[in-house]
Order: sequence, then structure tokens, then C-alpha cells
Amino acid sequence: MISIDTHIPSGNILYDRIDNNGTVHLNLNREFNSFTHWFYFKVLIDKIVNNRLRFSIDNAIQSVYSNGWNNYAPFTSLDGLKWRRLDKGKLLGSAFNFEVDEFDEEFFLSWYLPYPIDKYNNWLTSISANALVDVVKENNEPYYILLGNKSKPAIVIVARQHPGESMASFVTEGFVSSLTNNSELTEKILDKYSVIIFPLLNISGVEKGFHRVNGEGRDLNRCWNSSDVSEIIFLVKYLEVSS
Repeated sequence: MISIDTHIPSGNILYDRIDNNGTVHLNLNREFNSFTHWFYFKVLIDKIVNNRLRFSIDNAIQSVYSNGWNNYAPFTSLDGLKWRRLDKGKLLGSAFNFEVDEFDEEFFLSWYLPYPIDKYNNWLTSISANALVDVVKENNEPYYILLGNKSKPAIVIVARQHPGESMASFVTEGFVSSLTNNSELTEKILDKYSVIIFPLLNISGVEKGFHRVNGEGRDLNRCWNSSDVSEIIFLVKYLEVSS
């Protein structure tokens, strides 16, 4: 018996069935539009009888960039910490098919390496101890990170407007690590500039495991002229006041 658990941070997939050939059929949660690619879930097996497991995401063709599924290689992890890419899958008809060749009674599958809220919070806690870094939160707004003197011209970095683009969090973490661990680089940059980083703008979308939109179905990267999207309102106001 195989079961699918999406009750994990940023977890998201819709389980359908297991067919007579043992293929696990799934569907993407299309959120509020058709841009989604993100999936992340735990697989639980009460009895291992096969050397390979087959999965089919039956509605992959409904993604706007559906050609991106062909030959795409998802990620798997036995513990949720160490991840590796699987062999490339195939877009066959309307479905994206892939196989898992190494698994245990519990393991994880994901479109890309997940960077959920708990990892984000742990990272903020760790960098808060660095004397060069100010981690700031205003009321219920997203955290931002300040390095250097705010009176200097600012380099502003905004990450994770699209929650499924988790690679942005890894890049942001690496950038902050470089600035705080390379005194020569830090001195050159902070001598002329301050650095303001919004490391995870779309918190609600990340929490719900969405790919492109926030918890209210709004694509933050398409809302910069909107006056009713809280994340954008906060960010624009902050930049206007700080300029």
C-alpha cells in the first residue's frame, strides 16, 4: 500500500489513484491559474515489493510552460535533507512520467529542492547572531535584512516572489554568507553601498506550497502597479520612504 502525504511544510500535490500496473497517478494543484509546476510530498509504503516506483502527473500538459516537463529530472530524498536528482522523466501525452529507483518506507519527492518556512526561519535565526546583519520585521510584514549604513545608496534584492522558485532562497543564503564571511568583499561593497534584502517576499504562497501565486491567488511579480496586494504595498512603501 502506498500513501501520499502533503501535510509537510510547502507540501502540495493531489493524489488520484494507483493503476493496475502500479503507477501512482497524481495531479498538480493548479492554484488560481495554470502556471504551476511545483510539487512536494512524502511517500509512505507499508510493504516494499518493487525495485522501481512509477509516478505520473496526469495534468502536467495544462501548465503554461508544459514543454519544460519533457526530460525534466525531479528530486528525491530519503530524509528530507539530502537531495539528489532522479533520471529524466518524459512528457507522454498529457502526463509527466518519472521513476524512482531508490527509496525506503518513507521518502520525499519534489519538483526542486524545497526551501520551506521552517528552513527559512532557522536561517534567519542563525544570521541574526552576526554583527554585520540586522534582521528586521515591521509588524506583520515580511522580514528584511540590512547590511551596512542605510544612508548610503542601497543595493536591493527581492527573492521568492514566486514561491515555487526555491532556488532563489539558496542563492540569497549564499549571497549573505559571502558578504558575512569575506571581509575584503564586504568592505568593498559596504564602503559605498548598503544592502537591503527581502529574502522571502511571498510567505503565504510558500506556506501553501504554491508555485507562482500568494495565498490569495495573486502573482506578486505581476502586481507592482496594484494597490491591493499587501506584500507589494509594504515593499513599495518601504522603498519610497528609504529613497
